[in-house]
Amino acid sequence: MPRKKEGNFYEKVLSGEIEVEKVYNSDNVLAFYHTKPKYKTHIILLPKVFIKDFIHVLEETKDIVWELFSVARYLAKTMESEKEGVRFYTDGGKFQKDPYFHFHLVAGKKLK
Repeated sequence: MPRKKEGNFYEKVLSGEIEVEKVYNSDNVLAFYHTKPKYKTHIILLPKVFIKDFIHVLEETKDIVWELFSVARYLAKTMESEKEGVRFYTDGGKFQKDPYFHFHLVAGKKLK
């Protein structure tokens, strides 16, 4: 398995140092409401094993990534996606504030 990256926001969330409102929690995946949402509904989904970004997904982590997609699909169905639509995305490289593979699942109006 890839090594863990210590000290960034996502590691602090996973360790419990930063408390979040969880919407899904398994052995492999955590989904929680963003602490500084940019949309009416803004959920972060992340693996519990360190992966730097989507370019660094390895064969041994593909099941975890599949679980991320499955959870996102399930949550999107609960977000009134048929009416408003949803957005599901990830960032990598210079677009990441903290290097830790994760997804954003957003719906509703953009907040100011």
